[in-house]
Amino acid sequence: MNNLVVVIPIYKNSLNSADKASLYFCEKYLNKYELKVISPESLKYDEKYLDILKKYDLKSVYFENKFFNGIKGYNKLMLNLSFYEAFSHYQYMLVYQLDALVFSDDLSYWISKEYDYVGAPWLTNDQYKIIDSMGNGGLSLRKISKFINVLKSKKILFTDTKFMETSMRAGLKKMIILKLFYKLKFLEPIFNFRAIFLFFYKQNEDVFWAFYAKFFTENFKLSTVEDSLKFAFEDYPAICLKRNNNELPFGCHAWERYDFDFWIKNIGELSVIMNLDNE
Repeated sequence: MNNLVVVIPIYKNSLNSADKASLYFCEKYLNKYELKVISPESLKYDEKYLDILKKYDLKSVYFENKFFNGIKGYNKLMLNLSFYEAFSHYQYMLVYQLDALVFSDDLSYWISKEYDYVGAPWLTNDQYKIIDSMGNGGLSLRKISKFINVLKSKKILFTDTKFMETSMRAGLKKMIILKLFYKLKFLEPIFNFRAIFLFFYKQNEDVFWAFYAKFFTENFKLSTVEDSLKFAFEDYPAICLKRNNNELPFGCHAWERYDFDFWIKNIGELSVIMNLDNE
């Protein structure tokens, strides 16, 4: 079994300068791993798209067009069993969206931590910017076998400990639903509680993996918030830097969206790439 695959979602036949910067850092630091693009079937014979694959020496795995129809489609793909089964000959998957960057090749370190899921931490939007949970999926490491176990699960594994350890960001309503499912677990031979939960689930896929997946499998090992800071930043990167002992993480997500100037200031190479790439 291969150790890790880097999965890069590309759903269009052109790249902007930020996309190219993302691929530049991916090639620079992650070239020793297998890189796979995931794309809609509609691009399978698109010449411009095929030129992108050729230029960056990438191979593509195609999925139904519906999974690339906006964020809702993407969320469904990332909660779809067939998606993870397509990569089941790997142990780990690094999801690397084109608004992500990486700054080192130390994925072997993160694999050695044996987390089932790790992504950038989330910060509360109050004046103190408290870090209360982790799990952004835009740059995230996922243990494929555990994700498959969750999506095959027909049981609810609710415990008071799991409940108490879950951030209130998960939402009280859904936690109450999970507890209700547990009280009805005598109906497990009839009802697939995981399937029911996902049928009505409307939040982003990374919220499911960060908060709810652990209720459908044994020992779903989530990263600590401290390790998540070392892994990646997303919003409030300047605050994250201070919390991380003024050390940059393995990578970042949504760097243009949350603090463009911070990343230009702290990653000198990025400034050069963004200024010179005028293709």
